[in-house]
Amino acid sequence: MRTSRLGIRGRLILNVLALVAISLWTLGVMLLRQNAAFLAAEQRERGRALATAVEKALGALNATGTAAPAGGPPLAAVQELLASLAEDPSIAGLTLRDAAGRTVAAAGSEPGKTADAASYALAPRGAPPASLVVAFAQGDRGRRAAYTHLQVLVQLGITALVLVLFLHLLVSVQIVGPLRRLAAAAGRIAGGDFDRPVGERGTDELGDLAAAFEGMRLRLREGRDLERARLEELRLAHADVVAKEAELLRAERLAAVGSVAASVAHEVGNPLGAVTGYLALARDESAPEAAREHLDRAERELLRIDRIMRDLLEYARPPRMDWSDLDLNALARDLAQHLRRQPDFAGVTLRLELAEGLPAVRADYHRLRQTLLNLALNAAQALRGAGTVTLATFGPAGGAGPGASVGDDGPGIPPEVLARLFEPFVTAGKGARGTGLGLAICRRAAEAMGATLTVRTEADAGTTFTLTFPEQKLDFEVH
Repeated sequence: MRTSRLGIRGRLILNVLALVAISLWTLGVMLLRQNAAFLAAEQRERGRALATAVEKALGALNATGTAAPAGGPPLAAVQELLASLAEDPSIAGLTLRDAAGRTVAAAGSEPGKTADAASYALAPRGAPPASLVVAFAQGDRGRRAAYTHLQVLVQLGITALVLVLFLHLLVSVQIVGPLRRLAAAAGRIAGGDFDRPVGERGTDELGDLAAAFEGMRLRLREGRDLERARLEELRLAHADVVAKEAELLRAERLAAVGSVAASVAHEVGNPLGAVTGYLALARDESAPEAAREHLDRAERELLRIDRIMRDLLEYARPPRMDWSDLDLNALARDLAQHLRRQPDFAGVTLRLELAEGLPAVRADYHRLRQTLLNLALNAAQALRGAGTVTLATFGPAGGAGPGASVGDDGPGIPPEVLARLFEPFVTAGKGARGTGLGLAICRRAAEAMGATLTVRTEADAGTTFTLTFPEQKLDFEVH
C-alpha cells in the first residue's frame, strides 16, 4: 500500500504559509491597534465638535438675554439644543455643567463613570465658563470596530491566498518540474539508456545538478561503448582462435592422412599392380563366360581401390601450383563442351551464364578446371538424370573479386551432412559413386589458389557452390 508523503512543494508552501501567517497576524494586530486609535481620535474630534457647537449656542443665548443666571434652572433653549444633538446614533448622552460641576442641562443617558465619556471645557462669549460631558454610544463604536476588523481580515486573507497561489506556481515551475525531469533522467540512466541527454539547463543549483547528471551520462556512455568495443575485439579474437584451431586440427588431420596414404600407397600399390596384371592374363578368350564376368568385376573393384589411393595422395600431397592469368569465361565455355559429352549429363540440362567484362584471375589452370569439373559432376549426379545444372561466372562486388558458381535444382543437402561436407569421406547423399574426397580436394585446391569455396543449399530447391577469388590489386598506375 502506498503511503502518502508531503513533497518538497508542500513543505515549502506550508513553511512559507506559516511565515506569511505570522507576518500577516503581526500586521493585523498593528492595523487593529492603529484603527482603534483612529476611532478614539475620531470620537474625540466628534466630541470637540459638539462642545464647540454648544459653546457657540450658549454665547448666542447670552447675547439675546435668554440665559438664566448662574446656578439657575436649565434653560429651555439649551435643553432643546442638547436634545437635538443627542439624536446622533454615535452619542449616548450630553450633560452641560457649570464651573462648580452642577448639571445645568442634560439629554440622553448620564455618562456615569463609563470609559467612553469625555469632558470638554466651554468658554462661551459673555457667559460664565462651563463644561460639556459627552457619553459615546458603545454599540456604534463596536459595530465600526467589527466592520474595520472584518475589512482587515478579508484583506489579509486575499493577500495570503495570492501569496500561496504565486508560491505554488513558482515552486512548480522552477523547482518541482526540473526535479521531476532530473528524476526521470536518472531513472533512464539507471535503466541503461545513455543516449538521451538530460536536457535540463539553468544557471542555479538545479542547473549544476543537471550538468553533473549529464557528465555522468556521458561517462557511462563512453564506458559502455568501450566495453562493447572490447567485447567485439574479444569476439573477433575468439573467432580467430577457433578458426586457427580448426585449421590446426585440419592440418594435423592432413598430415596424418598423408602419412597413412603414403604408407598405404607404398604397401598396397605394388600388390594392386600385380593383381591387375594377373587378372589381365587370366581373362583370355579360353576362359569361360562366367569366369570372365567375375574377372571384370574384380578388375573394376581394383580400379576403384586404385582411384581411392590416388585421391588420398592428391588430398594429402602439398599442391604444386602453376600460376597464370586465366579467363573465367573461356574456361567455363571449354568446360561446358566437355561436360555435355559426359554420361552423367544424359537427360540433364546444362545452362551457361557468363558475366561480361570479367578481369583475369591468378590461378592454376589445371586445378581450377578440375575443381569446377568435380563440382559440376557432383551436381549432375545429385539430379539423377533429370534437372538443370547452371555454370555461371560473376564479376567483383562488395570488396570480393570475380569467381564462378555451379548450381543445381536438385533435392539439396541434408543438414547433418552440410556441417561436415568438406571433410574427407563425407558424401552429399546415399548411393554416391565417389570416394568422399572430391569436395575436400576442391576446397584444398581453392585455398591453395587464394580463393574461397562456399555452399548454399535449400531442401527441394537445389544447391549452389561458389568459388570466389580475392579482389585483384594492380601494382602499377594506369594513365
